[in-house]
Amino acid sequence: KSIDSFSSPHSYWHRGLGEHGAIRHFPQSLSARGKLFIDETDERTHLATPQLFRKVNTLDESLQILRRSFANVVTQGAGMWYMDHTSRAWYADPAFFADFARYQQWADAALQRPRGSAAEVALIADPGAERYLAAAADVTAQFYVAQLEQLCRGGAPFDRYLIEDLEEGLVPKRKVYLFWDAYAPTPRQRRAIERLKGDGRTLVWFFAPGFVTPDGLSLAAMERLTGIRFRQQAAPFATIRL
Repeated sequence: KSIDSFSSPHSYWHRGLGEHGAIRHFPQSLSARGKLFIDETDERTHLATPQLFRKVNTLDESLQILRRSFANVVTQGAGMWYMDHTSRAWYADPAFFADFARYQQWADAALQRPRGSAAEVALIADPGAERYLAAAADVTAQFYVAQLEQLCRGGAPFDRYLIEDLEEGLVPKRKVYLFWDAYAPTPRQRRAIERLKGDGRTLVWFFAPGFVTPDGLSLAAMERLTGIRFRQQAAPFATIRL
């Protein structure tokens, strides 16, 4: 309750041209609680050395990824700052500062427009459920990074919330709800999910929804939650190369 803002860099995995560079957080969840997310936009321009995480080679390419970062935050209701790890070397070209001045104008104009979300899709996540997974592969890459890339390319905007927000009635009504990692919803969270069913809404389930219960692992609990019949099969967890 004593924290007003949160910050982190955005995704390092998909920062190249034509990729999403998505915010690596839940900005709508924070906004619903009166908090602000601030993106640490440490994009490496063509002037950056060493080249670790650098995805561009020309001034024009650098301008494009910086513009994408601005667009990501202004459309997500977040804040940002451009972070240079080398004390101005990354932006040592007047073209960058000319663009920054345009960003300020666009940001000021955006504040005069309605700031509500146009998304009809809500992504519901429970990062704490990861404790129930055990795999030699990188679970974070499997269930978050790889899926986020596909969602960003899906053609429909989506807002990101935590399952606690759904439980507390903080998620606005949407047409589609994506349950990313609902392996172990609590009884109260299950009741919140039940209230979403009907009125033409669509609930989309990813891996093992509701499988973990206080009484153990249960296919029956999965069926009660989703209305889908499941069978269990033991197989090695596949790896994904990012």
